[in-house]
Amino acid sequence: MQSASWQRKIEYQSGSRGSRSGGGIHALTGQLGPPPMSVAARIFPPDPNELRTVAEIIALYLTHTKAQQHPRTYSDRARVLEAFSRDHGTLTVAECRPWHLRVWVDSNPLWRSDWTRKRVIGSVKTCFSWVIKQGFLAPHQGNPFAQVSQRAGERGQPMKPEHFRLLLVSTSPVFRRVLIFLRFTGARPGEMAAAKWPDVDWERSLVILRRHKTATTRKDRRPRVIVLHPVAKKLLDYLRRHRRAEQDHIFVNARGRPWHRSSLALRMLRLRRKCGVPMEAKLHGCRHAFASNAVVRGVDIKALSHLLGHSQVRTTEIYVHAENDISYLQAALAKAMKPT
Repeated sequence: MQSASWQRKIEYQSGSRGSRSGGGIHALTGQLGPPPMSVAARIFPPDPNELRTVAEIIALYLTHTKAQQHPRTYSDRARVLEAFSRDHGTLTVAECRPWHLRVWVDSNPLWRSDWTRKRVIGSVKTCFSWVIKQGFLAPHQGNPFAQVSQRAGERGQPMKPEHFRLLLVSTSPVFRRVLIFLRFTGARPGEMAAAKWPDVDWERSLVILRRHKTATTRKDRRPRVIVLHPVAKKLLDYLRRHRRAEQDHIFVNARGRPWHRSSLALRMLRLRRKCGVPMEAKLHGCRHAFASNAVVRGVDIKALSHLLGHSQVRTTEIYVHAENDISYLQAALAKAMKPT
């Protein structure tokens, strides 16, 4: 009985028992012999697109997606992809393996934080996923870097008031304006860097960005509206009166050039070292501090989501750190237990 059972098992796996398609894949490949290739390669004919190089794939992506991406997003991705192309551009798609990307990211000494590594890996994976969706690569092949992952970084923390004051008095006037604007508006650093003078609505005290981080992901495609606190509006008025005639961006560095993600991060790194401020004091911490202070002062979470430019309230909740404010929690408890 055991011998007959074992025989039936072998016949089933080899496809000799037949199927609706006449024997199945195993019967077909058994007749052809066992070539040293994957099952997908046995089913599908060789795809000439698999001979495309990494450099060609990246060039296709950068050429055809520029108009669909925010300029800052495109610039950041292009910088990553061009670096990856320099190191691995001669590889064909068929030769690509997950470890090519994993080792490349881990070996870069400048990419130390989990958030940075996650962003870099995501840029490469997005590129290859796009070319598959557009038909430049066969879907059965799949994204060669799909299995490369990176844990998310730790949750951002609000910048403490004492650290903010220390940074203000220790930096140059050019960067001090950046800190003040971010702290009093809750804007993203990228939004601050992208803002131009035509975006300012002086009458309503607004900065209106038509192209922004969530412009391509929001269903309503609403512009990003940054409400100006009187301090922020006074700052912009000062900058308007002292700007150069050819200056288009509101905030520029000491050379009169727009700020970028890398230049902002480098300036903050040097400033923290100079002041002895811990690494947790990030530029994005101004936004976290803005949100936490708003909740403590009774701002409705829905209104706060609009101030921060979030399309969903649950995203806003990430920025709220009220659990660290004991006096706020005690006041909330007293309010909850107040007799009716």
